Amino acid sequence: MRPAGVGAPPPAASYDVLLRVAPGTALAALRAAYPAARFGSQAGAVVTARVPDAVLTAFESDPRVLSVSAARKLHPLL
Repeated sequence: MRPAGVGAPPPAASYDVLLRVAPGTALAALRAAYPAARFGSQAGAVVTARVPDAVLTAFESDPRVLSVSAARKLHPLL
């Protein structure tokens, strides 16, 4: 028997982001399109979310997503 977590794949990286979405984009539509993401709230054209790498890549081809930015200031680890 091996300890829990040994040999298991590492968890996928997720990022806290702010999305600027096209006018009329409903939060429910984004939740349905991207079930792997955790969407927070929407204030007008701004949506908060925590998304894995694969969803960030998918946003590039979604015309509803106009821009993506880090939700908080990031600092290099080095």
